[in-house]
Amino acid sequence: MQAVFVALIAVLGTLGGAGITGVLQQKNAARMAEDAKSETRRQERLTAYLEFGQAIAHLRNAEIARWTSKAESGRESSEYGVAKAEEYRSRSAARSALIRIQLLIDSEDILSAAQQVLDVTIAVEQASCENDLADLAARSRDVTDAFIRSAAQRGGLVT
Repeated sequence: MQAVFVALIAVLGTLGGAGITGVLQQKNAARMAEDAKSETRRQERLTAYLEFGQAIAHLRNAEIARWTSKAESGRESSEYGVAKAEEYRSRSAARSALIRIQLLIDSEDILSAAQQVLDVTIAVEQASCENDLADLAARSRDVTDAFIRSAAQRGGLVT
């Protein structure tokens, strides 16, 4: 009888250990899946911020080129037409990058800052003179840099 009792305890211990191991493995797998999902979201945000920054830099350059071609060659020149078309393509790319941020981010502060970056950059072409152009371009760079730093910090991308 004692041997049966010992065997029963051994079986119950083995089953209990297996059950606990199974539960712990399931929790660990769920935690690992959540970590992987979180890392994927972080990478998507990082890519979105990078693409937005690149699109804004390209748009800023296109705005400057449009302003310069208008000042040097006039609105009727082919150079101005080419610069204007490139500026429109760049603006479209920047808006697309902004839309991606809007889809990935739920922070109103970050979304508002991204929209401000786009608005300030679009305004570069409205400069009244070369000094104003330089000032508006510098403002665009400054708000872009501030946005990238803020978004990266709030998004947990940097410490």
